[in-house]
Amino acid sequence: VVIMVGRDEVKPVKPWIEEHIKCRECSTFIATPAEQEGEDAVCGCGYLRSQHPADVQVQDADGSMRWNTTIHTKLVDANAYGRLNFVDEDGNQQPSFVKVSVDYEEAERTKTILKLFESRWGLPKPNLLISVTGGAKDFNVSPELLSEFKKGLMKAAKSTNAWLVTGGTNTGVMKLVGEAVRGYCGSNITTIGIATWGIIKNKDNLIRPSKKKQNKKKVVFDYPTKAFPAANEAYMDPNHSHFLLVDNGTQNKYGVEISMRGAIEAAICDHYRDDYNILTERSVRCP
Repeated sequence: VVIMVGRDEVKPVKPWIEEHIKCRECSTFIATPAEQEGEDAVCGCGYLRSQHPADVQVQDADGSMRWNTTIHTKLVDANAYGRLNFVDEDGNQQPSFVKVSVDYEEAERTKTILKLFESRWGLPKPNLLISVTGGAKDFNVSPELLSEFKKGLMKAAKSTNAWLVTGGTNTGVMKLVGEAVRGYCGSNITTIGIATWGIIKNKDNLIRPSKKKQNKKKVVFDYPTKAFPAANEAYMDPNHSHFLLVDNGTQNKYGVEISMRGAIEAAICDHYRDDYNILTERSVRCP
């Protein structure tokens, strides 16, 4: 969007998400000791040299300097947001997603996430927050126990207008929650996945076109899930309704989202408890 005042052209107006939500980008390329040269050299952040911005600073790697996410990244406008089209899944609901800097675990910045939930994504006010945590690895449970888990979780969610919060990937307990939502409730439950951006398989498909390219206003992004992910990657679960993809400028490193997830869950509870005196929280821990 470009605003015109008389004959003067004013700076284009940024979309709300780009104006208020930032992500992190490596600003200093420091090759790992084993990968010193060429476009395929690997930085301490985990990305190849060719995956960095053209103007990135390049630091000689003589072993004296270690890459650090605090020092060697910078905040930039959110460059991955919109809706997902799980092209290999039937009947998916095109969930909303946004890539967001890990800095949004700070108290003032969690308010921006709450505004995203309420004003931009239009989420209904919850009476209950159910936080489901557990391992990302698949585990074996009896069909009877699995059925009872799904039924009990969905009964609690449906009867209380709850928000479900998980790690968001199509593995382990997160996958079970997604299956429960799809099997018992369709798309009527707010199911928020908070995952690490750097471990998402096919995340490059979600980067918005640059301003110099066409289709900058692209809303729906095709997200294929057929290829088998590597050990340090995972797909997003197609049965979640919304995703926060937490970014600290690194790739293939798990756990980036943990502290931010806790801060956002606490902020959700505080916000709705103070404003509406209705919210309570329950945590479900699975193996």
